[in-house]
Amino acid sequence: MPPQAWLAERRIPLPEFGDRLSHHDGPAGAETRLALVERLYPALDDILSRPVANQIVVSHGSASSYLIAAWIGMPMTSTDRGFFPLTAGGITTLFRNDTHFSHQVVSLNETQHLQGLEEPPLV
Repeated sequence: MPPQAWLAERRIPLPEFGDRLSHHDGPAGAETRLALVERLYPALDDILSRPVANQIVVSHGSASSYLIAAWIGMPMTSTDRGFFPLTAGGITTLFRNDTHFSHQVVSLNETQHLQGLEEPPLV
């Protein structure tokens, strides 16, 4: 059985209402969305503290979505509803505008470089 099918069989659907961030949606021992978000927001701070002009960050789809949320300043508690569906191998470009002190999402999930390959799934 492919790994995604194994996971899909064990997934517990996310409730529409309630404490969605503390929901356990996968196999026993898997971290909650809140635990993931609480790791990723400080990780982005660490990434941004490095004295370089450009960086490449490679991540899984869910983690990438939460990193984008952190980038635009979305409160952690709002990540239970906001999500950016991303294709495996897709490229998102983020930019800090030093004139306006804004964090911009310049492009989201660019996939032109994947043309001609088997269509990767949204993650």
